[in-house]
Amino acid sequence: MVGAGRLDGCHAGTPEPEKTPMSVQTRLHALILVLAAALGGVAHAAHPADTGREFSAAEYAAFNAALANDAEAGTPPLMLRGYVPLYPVSRVLAGMTGVCVLEFTIDATGKAVDVARVRQDDEKMCDHAVLSLRHWEFQPAMRDGNPQRTRHRVPITYSFE
Repeated sequence: MVGAGRLDGCHAGTPEPEKTPMSVQTRLHALILVLAAALGGVAHAAHPADTGREFSAAEYAAFNAALANDAEAGTPPLMLRGYVPLYPVSRVLAGMTGVCVLEFTIDATGKAVDVARVRQDDEKMCDHAVLSLRHWEFQPAMRDGNPQRTRHRVPITYSFE
């Protein structure tokens, strides 16, 4: 989808960024999609304005499966709400793609904290990924009935697929 980054689950190993030539018509179409996604976020009260659309059911399922694979003994964390990062308009118009790998902690209250950039092909793309991640909500991992802090890594791919 043009207009948003793509969540690839909780693992590393991603391709290098590349520039894809785009026609003026394609760039204008991409810009319209990005602006529509951004304005849609402002119009919906429960939707943070600095993020894209809410994850689909399939994206939630894939992300939560990856969290379960990362889990140690106990109940793994569960993503309750997440938003796809916006694709920076300047990068869409330039035909740029890239990957941002973020490492973060899900604290005992279910918030994403201690966000670190493990890899960033482009600073602006990664800025948008970090902004979006800060709005994600989780049910924390549990061990013996107590919420646990857990550390995770997620690659976010910006592409035109």
